[in-house]
Amino acid sequence: MAQSSVPLVIGALVVLGLGAWLVSREGRENPVGLETAPRRRRLIAKGRNVFVDLSDGREVTLPGTMLHDPEGKAWPRNSVLFGPIARGHRGAPPDDDAQAYFGSGYRAKVGSAKVPPRGLQGWQRVGTVTDIYYTRGGRSHPGRYHHGFGQGMFNHGRVTLYRRGRWWRIQLPRGSVLNARGFVKP
Repeated sequence: MAQSSVPLVIGALVVLGLGAWLVSREGRENPVGLETAPRRRRLIAKGRNVFVDLSDGREVTLPGTMLHDPEGKAWPRNSVLFGPIARGHRGAPPDDDAQAYFGSGYRAKVGSAKVPPRGLQGWQRVGTVTDIYYTRGGRSHPGRYHHGFGQGMFNHGRVTLYRRGRWWRIQLPRGSVLNARGFVKP
């Protein structure tokens, strides 16, 4: 490959979404944004220390950080991503969704992550998730959380766990709600 085409290829890979910026604060969960994306196209790192219970009785630890895009621009809205991130030191730009999740005055920082493809092709199905447990940072509602999927009046579909290399994802059914309060529905 000619040297002059290398920057073009690298630029194309970034535009395709292979690079991502993560906003983190000294080991806590924080907003994430794609490297070349507009300000509103970023994931929010909503938790750590995550494990799930599957319908077959297994308990699976999901390493890394729990990432979500409430708008569905950088990552599908009904999908939650878990994986490795590199923490940065640069301050993150303001983000209304992140501020609602972490609380006012929370100072986030930008980092990076090489996120996997958005589509389910190439992902291995692991099982059906019945419960999730995670630690949430920030000032608004920090602490340890548990959410049971498909319990009570919010039983609206199957929640499925997938894996691809070092990355994991939970695919939620249509109509799911994951907002500043955390997992709401199903």
